[in-house]
Amino acid sequence: MLEGQLTPRDLETRDNGREIIWKNNACWERQAMVDEGILRNDSKFGYWELNPDHASDVQKTPAYKSI
Repeated sequence: MLEGQLTPRDLETRDNGREIIWKNNACWERQAMVDEGILRNDSKFGYWELNPDHASDVQKTPAYKSI
């Protein structure tokens, strides 16, 4: 799904040589959204679920509509 969306830099690894940059960035972004209350913090591993308190606000955004 991300073919053509990622840059060559996104596919490189962090300095530790273990973490692919785009995956690491996604983890940090998920945590930021949990901290902001946008995502639930009790979702199963690998799932990003909207916090019901913010779901209607998020669903109105252009980014959500493009998914």
